[in-house]
Amino acid sequence: MFVVLLLFWLGPVYSHSEPVQVIAYEGDRVTLPSRRNSTWNLDRIQWSIFSNITFIATLRRGELATDLFWSYTGRLTLNTTTGDLHVNDVKKTDATLYSVLLMDNGSQENHKVKLKVRDRLPVPNVNYTVSPIHEGHCKVNLRCGPRREKLAIRWNSTGPVTFPSLADNSSVLQAELKEHSTANFTCIITDEDRHESSTTQVSCKLKERHRDILAFFAFFLGLFVGLVYGGSRGSQVTEVRQDRVSTE
Repeated sequence: MFVVLLLFWLGPVYSHSEPVQVIAYEGDRVTLPSRRNSTWNLDRIQWSIFSNITFIATLRRGELATDLFWSYTGRLTLNTTTGDLHVNDVKKTDATLYSVLLMDNGSQENHKVKLKVRDRLPVPNVNYTVSPIHEGHCKVNLRCGPRREKLAIRWNSTGPVTFPSLADNSSVLQAELKEHSTANFTCIITDEDRHESSTTQVSCKLKERHRDILAFFAFFLGLFVGLVYGGSRGSQVTEVRQDRVSTE
């Protein structure tokens, strides 16, 4: 009898048994949806954690409170129209089960939201080397990092490039470029919900490399010839002097 009277006093109660899952990243701003009845004008909102015993944000009798629990101080914004809760500067410790009680003129709803917090995705760093392989072509070796567990790596490219080997989810990429051509290589790190990318431009300049090598050898060849020629001239002068001394 008491339970019946209590329900009559509170009004009908609606509850969704399955919590909604929300994924956020460290440092981001995330919205926890209240899933209110769109026809309601909310007169009470209560967001809580720890089995509904710790309030973190409330609207009661027109009074708004969002600094009720120390670990959320200064980071919560409550939408008094929709009942949605916004969490700023998300932290790993925010990952938990949230409950919200919504009331409108005696009727109430209870909903739950499961928040998962992921590490912020790293910005890819691409390193590469270029070397000649045969006349008119360059070999390009690229490596993308950092490599982390549960993160996938993908490559995209634009330009006149061919791939002798291309493996899925590999941090290493090998490609070939024609002489005097340029290509853009993009490394993408993703967890399937979000991605970060970095693009690197690579050029194939074989002739310039050949000229540098030829200039290098020409310099040392000239130096060697100069030393040999200078040495032979010195020995000839020495011999002439010795002949003059002998004659005298």
